[in-house]
Amino acid sequence: MKNVLHIAGREMRAYFASPLAYAVSGVFMLISGYLFAVSLKFFLTYYFLASRNPQMLEQLNINEMIVRPLMHNLSIVILFIMPILTMRLVSEEKRLQTIELLLTSPLTTFQIALGKYLGGLGLFTVMVLLTAPFPLTLLLYGRPDPAPMALAYLGFYLIGATFLAVGLVASSVTKNQIIAALIGFGSLLLLWLLNWAGEAISGPIGEVLNHLSISEHLEDLTKGVFDTKHIIYFITMIFTGIVISQQAIDAHRWR
Repeated sequence: MKNVLHIAGREMRAYFASPLAYAVSGVFMLISGYLFAVSLKFFLTYYFLASRNPQMLEQLNINEMIVRPLMHNLSIVILFIMPILTMRLVSEEKRLQTIELLLTSPLTTFQIALGKYLGGLGLFTVMVLLTAPFPLTLLLYGRPDPAPMALAYLGFYLIGATFLAVGLVASSVTKNQIIAALIGFGSLLLLWLLNWAGEAISGPIGEVLNHLSISEHLEDLTKGVFDTKHIIYFITMIFTGIVISQQAIDAHRWR
């Protein structure tokens, strides 16, 4: 585990030594702040309209009107951002030919892939923590239900962690960062939209496509519904992504 943490720390330092982490985090915070402000304004407008009608007032729900759409929209935002974060993870090592140094070190290829993944996950965790003022504001000035809000955040974090694993695979199969970003974005978009094909195809194939669609597993969590099948799906996708990346790195050893 020490070797894995060493690789992860190296990746984190590399992120913050370049403008990439600051630029991506800044854009993410700008968009997320805008989306939160719009959702809040939408809720306040309805609140003032409903303040004259107690029956309408009781139907207002902060989780449904602010938290759920915010987490859904932020998931779409990171679908675009994550390939940019992950494109350099392995491809840059290949381009600079420093991957040979890693492969001749005592590290296993699984440790390399896991360390790279945890480095990216560390940066994504920082980005998620930067959004902490949003739920804190709602808790201070509103009356949201904390449990569904926590589940919605968990869903957002898990989908980001899964996007990261897919991006790691894309970065492992090429030494060109632009191509890695395009492969990552295309793969994530396909995973997001698989349920469209699932709805069009009936029978077992349609059910399989719906199950593989990542957006299907996010929906329940943003509603505040906890189901272990969604957690298992995200963990399986993350583990599969790391293993495929390991295999891609391993294949480079024998070229």
